[in-house]
Amino acid sequence: PVDQEKTTLTATPEEKLSDKLQHEVRLLHSFLDQSLSVLLILAAVLLHWHLLPFAVLPLALALAVGYGVGTGVSCSFDAIDRIGTLSLLINVTVIAPYNALCFVLFYMTWPGRMLLYRIVQFVTIPLMTFLKVKVSFSEATFIEWMKILPIAYDLILPSDRSVKPFDNVDDATQDQVATALKNAPFMKWLRNFSKAHIPVGVLNSFAYRLIFFMVMIPTLGWFL
Repeated sequence: PVDQEKTTLTATPEEKLSDKLQHEVRLLHSFLDQSLSVLLILAAVLLHWHLLPFAVLPLALALAVGYGVGTGVSCSFDAIDRIGTLSLLINVTVIAPYNALCFVLFYMTWPGRMLLYRIVQFVTIPLMTFLKVKVSFSEATFIEWMKILPIAYDLILPSDRSVKPFDNVDDATQDQVATALKNAPFMKWLRNFSKAHIPVGVLNSFAYRLIFFMVMIPTLGWFL
């Protein structure tokens, strides 16, 4: 603490201004993140209100009022803070219903998804191998798609042995693959593009990550 106090006292006006600006930026990111979380909660509540049967609405309204009163009392006694309140509300109004919906849709959409996955595999197998591997529509199974992944990795990973000390991705360790992917030209471009067009505060925000995973679970997650 003494060294930190000395550092603060000896800081130049420019450094103090920089620290103040960084603090203000963090506060702004936190405000925007919490505002987006509140919008998610309101949108979910409105959706539930329109989708629930009329006979269930009184019970749902009573539960919502009771939950809101309980949360408000907890906040007034400092038993839970604002972030904790938002987390609870998001779990109840967004995450839990969304998981239940995904559970039902996973089985209801199975026939349609199998056909869609077969089309995706039929198209992506030649594209991912730069036309080195071609299969018929009946042969474009998930097993065949997995077989071409080592070829696809070799085409996008760097050839420098210092960052890619393996010939087949199946023989590499997890750390070796991570290092090779980190130094791949495509990943470098994607990283630079994200830094240039997407603020770091947005990428680190809770609301952004929640929306991202809500999209990824029923798309890429169900496919893999």
